[in-house]
Amino acid sequence: LSVLLGTTYLFMSRFGRLVSVSSALFFGLLYLSKGQRFSLQRDYIGIIPVALALLCIPATTDSPVRVARFVILGVLFGTSFLIKPQLAISLPVVFGTLVIFRWNSQRKSSLDLLKCGAICGISFCVPLLAAITWLVAHSAFVPFIDLWVHYAPLYAASTNLFEDIEGFDHFFYLIESTIKM
Repeated sequence: LSVLLGTTYLFMSRFGRLVSVSSALFFGLLYLSKGQRFSLQRDYIGIIPVALALLCIPATTDSPVRVARFVILGVLFGTSFLIKPQLAISLPVVFGTLVIFRWNSQRKSSLDLLKCGAICGISFCVPLLAAITWLVAHSAFVPFIDLWVHYAPLYAASTNLFEDIEGFDHFFYLIESTIKM
């Protein structure tokens, strides 16, 4: 919670002290108001790297954006992907923002986009390769794949109340859940 409050404060400080303090305070109160139901869920642990990745975005458009920011961005989003894959959905937005800031401050070509994308993509794979290496070193890679192959379809076919539904019922459940967000 302290890391999330700190990153919220730092990111929002570009909009002024009142905004940064109230944003961090509001997020902290919202987090604490959810109680043990949400405390230490992997969503909250997984957004720590995403929040830190937002700090890669400079506060002003004239700040130079070096390649190291793309390396850090890739590693942080790769880490969040390991915790919960859906959290990497904002990578293209943050990456695009960094590219725009880079081009505004340094007038780069479209070839630079490919270079930054490749660097970010390779960096994204570093945590994944580290996890795979750890699994292989502990003879756990094959059981992990087996678990994933057999558990993922079961998880995808259940509701948030852990009820199994299939066919049209599952389709309508997904639509209803999407509308409710």
